[in-house]
Amino acid sequence: DPTLQLALHKAGGRILIFARNPHAATRPASVLREGKFVLKPLWSSGKFLGGVEEREVSLDAHEIKVWELIPVS
Repeated sequence: DPTLQLALHKAGGRILIFARNPHAATRPASVLREGKFVLKPLWSSGKFLGGVEEREVSLDAHEIKVWELIPVS
């Protein structure tokens, strides 16, 4: 969804993804990367989203999510 607000930060060998839904309704999104990866939630108690090349996620109304993207070899 191109209307979601995204920021990618790389530091110290880590890749962090910040995603914000500015809308009043839940929005789906896709995280794509060449090669498999897992998403580790950093601001919630959610579970790891494991080893894929594309991950479908959902952001609730006005929600911000932050993940660490961890490449899988």
